[in-house]
Amino acid sequence: MRASRRVAAALAAAMGVLAWAGGAGAAPGPAAAATTADDHVQAAVVNGTPAPEGRWPSTVALVVPGLSPADGQFCTGTVIGDRWVLTAAHCADAVAGVGADVVGGTQRLDAPAGSYVRVGVEQFVVHPGWTPATFLHDLALARTATPLGLPAARLAGPGALADVMGEVAGYGCAQWAGSECAALPLDLMEAPAPVAGDSACAAFFGQVGATFHAGTELCAGWLSEVGAAPAVCSGDSGGPLVVPSETGVVLAGVTSRGGIPCGYVPSIFTEVSAYADWIAATIAAAPTPPASPPTPVGDGRFVPLAPNRLLDTRTGTGYAGVAPVAAGGIVELQVTGRAGIPADATAVVVNLTATEAAGPGFVQALPTGSGGIGTASNLNLERVGQTIPNLAVVPVGAGGRISLYTQSGGHLLADVFGYFAPTGGEAVRAGRLVPGAPQRVLDTRTTSGPVPSGGTVRVALPGVPLDATAAVLNVTATEAAGPGYVQALPAGSPWQGAWSNLNVEAGQTIANLVIVPVVDGAVDLHAQTATHLVADLLGHFTGESAPEATAGLFTAVPPARLLDTRLGPRPEPATAVTVHPAGAAGVPATGVAAVFANVTATDAAAPGFVQVLPTGRAAFGSSSNLNVERPGQTIANAAIASLGDGDGFSLFTQSGTHLLADTAGWFRA
Repeated sequence: MRASRRVAAALAAAMGVLAWAGGAGAAPGPAAAATTADDHVQAAVVNGTPAPEGRWPSTVALVVPGLSPADGQFCTGTVIGDRWVLTAAHCADAVAGVGADVVGGTQRLDAPAGSYVRVGVEQFVVHPGWTPATFLHDLALARTATPLGLPAARLAGPGALADVMGEVAGYGCAQWAGSECAALPLDLMEAPAPVAGDSACAAFFGQVGATFHAGTELCAGWLSEVGAAPAVCSGDSGGPLVVPSETGVVLAGVTSRGGIPCGYVPSIFTEVSAYADWIAATIAAAPTPPASPPTPVGDGRFVPLAPNRLLDTRTGTGYAGVAPVAAGGIVELQVTGRAGIPADATAVVVNLTATEAAGPGFVQALPTGSGGIGTASNLNLERVGQTIPNLAVVPVGAGGRISLYTQSGGHLLADVFGYFAPTGGEAVRAGRLVPGAPQRVLDTRTTSGPVPSGGTVRVALPGVPLDATAAVLNVTATEAAGPGYVQALPAGSPWQGAWSNLNVEAGQTIANLVIVPVVDGAVDLHAQTATHLVADLLGHFTGESAPEATAGLFTAVPPARLLDTRLGPRPEPATAVTVHPAGAAGVPATGVAAVFANVTATDAAAPGFVQVLPTGRAAFGSSSNLNVERPGQTIANAAIASLGDGDGFSLFTQSGTHLLADTAGWFRA
């Protein structure tokens, strides 16, 4: 059994409401169910047998973002519309604050990347009457960020379902041993399930001290004195109970709860027909998606711009009013048609700053009209009044806008440094990323001493052509003498105070990614306050002297999560976690050289650093991307993560911390 699947299954551990010692009472339901099911079970699997391929086209796995389907499946669901999945309310509760992906188009959790559909959940809508204590109204709708393109199940209408032989399906526990699950399948499993009447169900579950809600629930399954009955189990929550009808198979129930240990008693399902009006009203009330997909086109080349402030809620720049954004507020920022950004820009490179924070929370940047709130993050705030920046590449959304969401409220700033222009897939010379293993090109702690207040340091960029469009650097300020900011400039450019790359406090160590135009193979770093500066070179964008090619062109995707270690044990000090983005979060299975990632450290064990590096192609500790200053801290930084061995990138943690990684796009190999 895969340990990570056990972690994911534990998220939806709602199947334990019926403690069962076996042998007591008679099974509800038709005559077939009044006997034990011991003779009906093959291979002693709790959930029956592997379903034939294509038999459950509307059944999907709910998967934890950042994990593979095989490792991250925690619940099951049924597609009932182009962007709608019906599941259990307790499944939505299980991943509150984490999010979920829908995986369909396959009946195996280990199907090859690219052979199945995987789409993030934009929003869970839980039934307003959901009562966790009694499992009343255990129903939720999951709205996906983009259309699934999978067949929708037909819903059962009102009518008596007693004495009907139904079927159940799910990816949950396949074998129970003692007090725990002993086997988690890779196949979608199916089993027969005789449906009983309300009175029989209420009487039976009353005997074992469990609540059955007649009129809104069904019960179905078998009774076994030795735990050998086909039955839904942990991980099957939210899955389908289907029954035959005159027009074919219809969805009659959603798996809610059953006995633990599994395989002894029938299970309880939320009755779909009782919620037909709520389902229809919820779908009808949802915002209408744009007529055309808002996801920008791919194969973009980078075009640098003179830094320009697009948003400052303190002054009303790009914002209606001069006031902090309220908690839970969204700023829709017009980016095209401003500061030299054309109408066909596919994504913008912006430095986001949150300041005068109202409290702890996060800030998320996403294309207007697509992506889901909470599916990714860009900035993390830990205290009232905090100021913190981070670079973001944001796909341009509907109307040429990007949306900035703030969980806790406060002022927001956005400075633009460039954009990606479509090429139509044609080979170009300039604006293509040439990624590389991180290379330290500046460390004033070992060379010149701290940059003085108002001072500038020149940074030579070995290996970067003189006419490169821009360099990609991770810049760290440490041992700052006081509060201030750092700017990255083309070599020889005069200092400008109208924007910033990095904000520092006295004594702080903090990093930020910068993409800065190159002049004669160099860039300048200007410090408002005295501080040591460290810079690691991560790559560059080509200039006109480069050959024509498509390698390094950028495709933007709605931000989505690739990794979240909080679902398991915290990575130990001096260890690395490898991320394989291929086939996940809009990244294709092949042909990828690098991804734009936002990396977050949280619940840190101690001060230290996090390094992003191509797997197997750089030394641990030779560079850094993210600095943790104290135990328990949460902090993020952007990175261009080059892929190495096995098409992966690694996150090395010096002191041990939980790690998250989100992506907003990828670069061609």
